[in-house]
Amino acid sequence: MRTIAYRLGVSHSWVAKTENGERRLEIVDFVNLCFALGLDPTKGLDLIITNLSSHSRTHYGALKAADAPVKYRAKRKK
Repeated sequence: MRTIAYRLGVSHSWVAKTENGERRLEIVDFVNLCFALGLDPTKGLDLIITNLSSHSRTHYGALKAADAPVKYRAKRKK
């Protein structure tokens, strides 16, 4: 845990809280953690997506551009 904390430049308590689920990871933290562990972040995301329960996938469904709030939608060319 201390080695990973050193590689990330964070305290070992940050790593412990993350590991124990007391702290959520932002996507940038996830990518940095994967690199610190010598893992490919895209494979990690694939594992997370594959292991989502069918309820989660059904409940949230695939996001479409139209589902995004108006201020985040791409403007259409006329």
